[in-house]
Amino acid sequence: MSHNSQLPEEDEAYIDSNEIGEEAAANEEDIDQPMSEDDEDDGQYDEENPEEGYGEGSQQDTIEIDMSNNSSTYFDSHSDSVYLIASHPMLPMVVSGGGDNMGYLWTTNAHPPKLVAHLSGHTESLVAGGFTFDGSYLVTGDMSGQIRVWKAAMRGQKWEFFGSVQEVEEIVWIRFHPKQNIFAAGASDGSVWCYSLEPTLENISVLHSHSMPTNNGLFVNTDDMDTLSLMTISDDATIVNWNVYTSAANYTLTPTDLKGEHPWVSITPSPSGRSVAVGSTDGTVLILGVERGNILSTVSGSTAEDLDLLDKSIEGMSWSDSANVLAVGNVNGEIQLYDVASWRVRRTLKLEDSVTKLEFVPGTPYLLSSGIDGSINKWDVRSGESKWEAKGHNAGVLGFAHQLNGARIISAGDEGVCLVFNDEPKPAAAPAGARPQQLLTN
Repeated sequence: MSHNSQLPEEDEAYIDSNEIGEEAAANEEDIDQPMSEDDEDDGQYDEENPEEGYGEGSQQDTIEIDMSNNSSTYFDSHSDSVYLIASHPMLPMVVSGGGDNMGYLWTTNAHPPKLVAHLSGHTESLVAGGFTFDGSYLVTGDMSGQIRVWKAAMRGQKWEFFGSVQEVEEIVWIRFHPKQNIFAAGASDGSVWCYSLEPTLENISVLHSHSMPTNNGLFVNTDDMDTLSLMTISDDATIVNWNVYTSAANYTLTPTDLKGEHPWVSITPSPSGRSVAVGSTDGTVLILGVERGNILSTVSGSTAEDLDLLDKSIEGMSWSDSANVLAVGNVNGEIQLYDVASWRVRRTLKLEDSVTKLEFVPGTPYLLSSGIDGSINKWDVRSGESKWEAKGHNAGVLGFAHQLNGARIISAGDEGVCLVFNDEPKPAAAPAGARPQQLLTN
């Protein structure tokens, strides 16, 4: 095994406790001021001939875009799309990672954000990672198969490089145990690697069963500290429940067991943890019992007729712990809200483009969604109303994290920018006759 620990070339990162400690208890008195909207166009707008647009190339076509922005601040150190965004569980701090092979650790309660650490050493796009359950470790994974780990010191004021491993060609996902400093990483070759972080970065097991890429995983039966169980899903249409300590399958569900060939791409636990929902690229959603893998219910992730197969793919799911609702989002932009008592659709929400992530705010009926259309919404699933909408991205939102029980949302933008939003009423419409910003295209 390739395994490097405490490498001397890694710099330690430090930030003053006053910059992150003020919100450790999730209390906030001051509201950040909205970010300024600087005009990045070098050309000058022709007031006498508005149809000419900006600068040279006046014969070019114009595309009008909405430049409204209700973010409170932004982080723009990435030079490529941001694929990873994850929040520290207790501090106003996030990790972001992108297609520029860089990761950054930065605070979200300052304007502008305070950079805590450059997470260097990756050689390909950072696509997976986050913090352990207690925030004591930070893990990042990239498309070259490398996993790197940092350890917190001085209550998160300082971060030290802890170790790295590189055993596969590409990391697809990383999942953390909710009660132990253990994580699992799934690879494009179908293998799954499980690691412990205490006292050192150590491989617990390697799980081999899937013949195609594994797309996600979930630790189950997490209250039992004497066992370690993990469910994994794959493009090969199988679902496996693993005994991690023995590297053996507790059970394997095949296409015969699962009523057809369904490449599985999404998995989310029920509030009790006794069942899971799994979603496939063809729009099939199954509710499975964790103990035996029995099918409890089968639903469709779309009510639209004549939908292309690619548009049916389930891109996000989340199970409410207070509203008895399972939310399922697909590439077509539909968000189906299922009543978990009857498994009937209560209502359908709609985005203009593909859903990228869904997550309920714990203890509330509020569902957060993001999409390729650049949207982030907070929905009240009882009424289906959007209670709040983020504005500011001009490209897709590839994911988000939230803090302060959903009052602060941090986005990962396809344009390489992370925006920080503080929950507030929906932005007012532009005044009548207001001239939108314009971009020129050939």
